[in-house]
Amino acid sequence: MIYRKRIVVMIISLVFISLAFANGVVAQPKYPVCSSPSTLPIKTVGEWVLGTPMPTPRAEAAVTYLDGKIYVAGGLTLNDLGSFTPALEVYDIATDSWEQLAPLPTLVHHTQIRAIDGKLYIAGGFNVDFVPIVEGWVYDIATDTWDTIAPLPEPRGAHQLLVFDDQLWVVGGGDESADEIDNVDILVYDPPTNTWNAGPTVISHER
Repeated sequence: MIYRKRIVVMIISLVFISLAFANGVVAQPKYPVCSSPSTLPIKTVGEWVLGTPMPTPRAEAAVTYLDGKIYVAGGLTLNDLGSFTPALEVYDIATDSWEQLAPLPTLVHHTQIRAIDGKLYIAGGFNVDFVPIVEGWVYDIATDTWDTIAPLPEPRGAHQLLVFDDQLWVVGGGDESADEIDNVDILVYDPPTNTWNAGPTVISHER
């Protein structure tokens, strides 16, 4: 039990260290959206190699890795923040190739995607009005289909999404607007029961 608690504390600490560098707000991206993958086949140790460009240029997308492939979902597609994409695309590292999969059921950005038991989960994020949402979805890789999961107990966007003990942990983010990213409550989702519960209490109220 002590070891488990230490692991939980380490995970929470790492998350909040990363959040501390976000300056407390969701930055309006002033940089060009990126269409090239950032993790590529490496020919020589210490060498970067340009890979096949991503089909849909975007920023603030959700990204995760599973079984030699990188999945990219949602995000912003223009620098003026007025365009969004529901695209889900997967990059095969071994073949340096992209494949377009079933798009997200809705437009969402500033969200996270994680894999559990061969399925991809998205929980929360911002809608096209930059308002945090409670919706969540699960993507079945085998059937290339999306389904909804139980809504979060409260809206959350620009948060962190972790996998621990085969559960999803939603940490940090904003629950009111993109200008206030100061929520420190932890929400835990259990896939087998499709239920949410409150996670451990965090002492600090700083992002």
